Amino acid sequence: MKSPSKKAPTIGLVEVPALGLYESRLLMKKCFEKGLSGKALEIFTQEIISDTSIDWQTLEQKYNFVYSKEHAIPDQLFDQLKGNL
Repeated sequence: MKSPSKKAPTIGLVEVPALGLYESRLLMKKCFEKGLSGKALEIFTQEIISDTSIDWQTLEQKYNFVYSKEHAIPDQLFDQLKGNL
């Protein structure tokens, strides 16, 4: 029996590749640093930010940028965003 295929998440009508664990953690940390709030960020703060085994500097060096050529962002959207990166 075939399992159903998973569809990539979308933002509006744009399909977005799934984020990995480390990229997700870094994104949540950025949201926390900007002062955003909510239940997910409360849990993140309690369980992840307080984890001293996470090397945030290394994560930022590895994941805190977007490739200008080899990425999965649709060209139309990337053209609008690249000035903010």
